[in-house]
Amino acid sequence: MPKFVVLVLIATLLAYVLSPLVKWAEGRVCSRSLSSFIFTFVIPTVVLEWLITVIPTIFNSLQILIINFPQAYDHKIAPYLNQHTGLTLDWAWLSAHIPYDKMEVLQFQLFGNIFEFIMYALLFIIIAFILLRDWEEIVLEIRQLLHDTTPDRWNPEIDNLFNQIGHAISRLIRGQLEVSTILAVYYGIAFHLIALLAEGELHFVSAWMFVGILTGYLNLLPYIGVPLGGVLASLLGIMSFQLEALWIYAAIFLIVGIGVTVDHKLLTPRIIGRSVKVHEIFVYFAVYLGAALGGVVGVLLALPAMTVVSVCGRYFYHHWLTHRDEERKQYQVYPKIPSKG
Repeated sequence: MPKFVVLVLIATLLAYVLSPLVKWAEGRVCSRSLSSFIFTFVIPTVVLEWLITVIPTIFNSLQILIINFPQAYDHKIAPYLNQHTGLTLDWAWLSAHIPYDKMEVLQFQLFGNIFEFIMYALLFIIIAFILLRDWEEIVLEIRQLLHDTTPDRWNPEIDNLFNQIGHAISRLIRGQLEVSTILAVYYGIAFHLIALLAEGELHFVSAWMFVGILTGYLNLLPYIGVPLGGVLASLLGIMSFQLEALWIYAAIFLIVGIGVTVDHKLLTPRIIGRSVKVHEIFVYFAVYLGAALGGVVGVLLALPAMTVVSVCGRYFYHHWLTHRDEERKQYQVYPKIPSKG
């Protein structure tokens, strides 16, 4: 998918999510332009400054783990594998046989260099600001365009369909963000506690906390996000503690299992509801199709797109049923009842 299309889609999604907050601030604090500027420029700048202070510590820890991992692997993991499987898989053998040049699927190569990244970041912020500032006008223009290009008798139906789509997508997207935030707090604290118990040292920021927060927000990728976060946590456990403390991997499995169960049984039904009222097989198909067409962005947009298709399909189906019942009533022939005597 072209980079500019990706930026426009993500900016549109961000404008849709933030539009209620901007509308609330517009009526109580400041103008819509100023509130849009705060949400697209000021708040991201504050968050970025906080990340600049925290991320270097986390990445330094990860870098130390990566540098020391080959030696730890040869001394602890390779002998364990050799003892239980009979295979000699030392780090030199792995380095010689792993096709690093063919593992591009594991690399994030969306931007070629820092300058290109900065240019696209600025473009994304500007597009998001314009869409957020003029969001209500854009929606009204689209609705008016549909009114002007369709018969007048269709106007109530168009408005009703717009309202149903907007309600379903709103409940889905904002609910997903709320659920993912709750799960990010849960996984961040739980994984950080694993690090504290395993290391025996008290510290407030760790790579485990970062992986936990990432796991929570990976929940935005349906069905594959949280298991992927669990795999990342397991890899971090192997790099940090090798196979000395096997309880760590059991704890990761238990934490992820509890998180998935609470999400499916409690958080998603209560916060999101059944916004996408289709069978799970079609959700899997939509996720696969989104991944094939747009990669990670396609997976993110798979459920919103399926929500639109589901609402439209269900709306037109009920409209057709109503029209069919009216025709049956109109042309229904009642049998004549013979008179007595």
